[in-house]
Amino acid sequence: MVKCTATGVSGLGAQCSFTVTVLGPNGTLVQLQTEMAALLNELTNAPALSGVQGIAPAVAGPQDCEHLERALAHLDQALSSAWWWMRHIWFQGGHLVFEAVKGTIQELLAMLKDNASQVEDMVVQDWVDRLVKVARLLAGD
Repeated sequence: MVKCTATGVSGLGAQCSFTVTVLGPNGTLVQLQTEMAALLNELTNAPALSGVQGIAPAVAGPQDCEHLERALAHLDQALSSAWWWMRHIWFQGGHLVFEAVKGTIQELLAMLKDNASQVEDMVVQDWVDRLVKVARLLAGD
């Protein structure tokens, strides 16, 4: 819990508090998986996508769905419980986690390069950046 207090020159003040949740590599991958699955669900189930966060007002192309489906398949592999112990990966088979994260990043980079993609580049780049951070954290363990 973080608590903040601000007091002005006149002596008037205000307070607020908020909770900060720190996710490890596994938690970050789960969060990314949830975000990508939600966007894929919106792409496949919504006839009109204007106003959906992360999607341009036009209807997304089928390649967006294909890239997301493949990216999610790679994330599923990375999250296989056989490779994880707490926040670390097992030495045996650990390279498979890196390969799966790499495959996820490659699919997302293909989305960024696709001029027909209707998914906002900012959203996809954020996912890539977070995946790179996960890989770096795991490599440093």
